[in-house]
Amino acid sequence: MGLHAVGGAGRRAPVALLTLLAALLLAGCSLVSANLQIREILSKQGVEPENFTVETTNGETTLIVGYHTAASGPDGVADESRKVAETLWKEAPVGFDVLTMQPTGSADLDDISLDASELEREFGPRPEGAGGDMTGGLFRDLAVFAGIGLLLFIGLVVLIIALVVRARRKRRMANPLPGAWQPPPPPPGTPGW
Repeated sequence: MGLHAVGGAGRRAPVALLTLLAALLLAGCSLVSANLQIREILSKQGVEPENFTVETTNGETTLIVGYHTAASGPDGVADESRKVAETLWKEAPVGFDVLTMQPTGSADLDDISLDASELEREFGPRPEGAGGDMTGGLFRDLAVFAGIGLLLFIGLVVLIIALVVRARRKRRMANPLPGAWQPPPPPPGTPGW
């Protein structure tokens, strides 16, 4: 009894490890997808994206976006940063409480941080569907992964059952049961063709 319990736990460990690995992989996929969308948003604004980070501290999510600007002077950078902030507020696929923009360029530029209330006051409420929660995407990805895994598992079980049934039928045909009808053996002296 004790050996079976240990063996069962030993078999569950790889499954748990694979599940954890899949969750981490899918979380990374959601983050990579958001990164690509934000890079595309910045490129449309005419700025060169440099980095993208989401940080959560004490329940407050901060979207940190770094980009290279070609704008000259503080007024040009401020105008460009306003356009970038508005576009991110309306289109970023990540929900956030604070937007921190880190423009870099020919001059020494300061970071610009705006919280959600400032962004809403300046640009209005976020459109429906903007700023989706990345964990929702993770759960969707996990559900898809689990569904595909379940279908593959069911397919594997059906394949194994079909192969076992086929092997038993072949064995039964090759070795009939004793006492069952069998064709008579050929008469002696006939060629064995």
